[in-house]
Parts: sequence; C-alpha cells; structure tokens
Amino acid sequence: MKKLFLLVVVVALLASCKAKKNYTTWENAYEKVENTETKGAAISSEKSSRTNTEVQESYKAGNSSVRKEEVKLTRGVELKSYCVIVGSFANVDNAVSLMNTLKGMGRTTCSIMENAQGMNRVSISSFDTEREAREELARVRKNTDFKDAWLLMPQY
Repeated sequence: MKKLFLLVVVVALLASCKAKKNYTTWENAYEKVENTETKGAAISSEKSSRTNTEVQESYKAGNSSVRKEEVKLTRGVELKSYCVIVGSFANVDNAVSLMNTLKGMGRTTCSIMENAQGMNRVSISSFDTEREAREELARVRKNTDFKDAWLLMPQY
C-alpha cells in the first residue's frame, strides 16, 4: 500500500513539473505575459489612440513624448500646461501617499489629477512651457527614484 501511494505521489510530481516546463526561467514567463498584454492592447486600441506596446516602445527608445489626457484636479496646486508625472494609481490612497512623500522631500508643487478611466496621476511639478517641463523631467529621471517619469499635457 505504501509503495502504491509513493508511486502515485511521484507520478503527480512528475506531471506537475512537466506542466511547468515552459516557465523554467523568469524570462520565459515574462515573455508569455508580455505577449498576452500585447494582444490585449491590440484589442483595446479601438478605445485608445496609444496602445501599451507604443508606450513601451516610446519609453525604450528614450522618447519622452507628451501624452494628452482629459483630467480633473483632485488635490494639490493648480495645474499648468505641462506636468511631470511620477506615479499613476487606480487607488487614490496610493496617490495621496506618494504626494505626501513628495511633500516630505520638499516638493510643494505636487498635485493629483484623475483621468476619465479613473487613474490618479501624481505630478511632481507643472510648467507653462514644454522646454521647462522637459528640463525638469530630465532632472527628475536623473536625480530621483522616478526613472520612468513622463510628461502630461492636461486637457480640461
């Protein structure tokens, strides 16, 4: 009886290992997730002019294009024409936490705005000109933990 039980356990272990064969490295798992997301981005491209793939390619190329979104200010100082975004959260509490962290770092011009999809964008600062915003974006990416910061042109 013990031998039969042991044989069943060994067969079950071997079968489960074979099922996970495609995920032997994190790169393989990442590629499978990335392919799934790319397919989903293609489907949702009818709703949005920029797919996830375009955003990823833009970031990989070092291109810091300005994204335009309809937003409403929910917390913080008045928005100007160009905002340097350092965080984006579905949960407003996470956005508030980041804003409080930024204020603790001495950043008094930070704001939170919400877009039509309910994402809460956290701006570290905003500017009247694109040139000033790009200069600040470069500083933020270089001197802080916000290497993936990006530019937003708020639409009201």
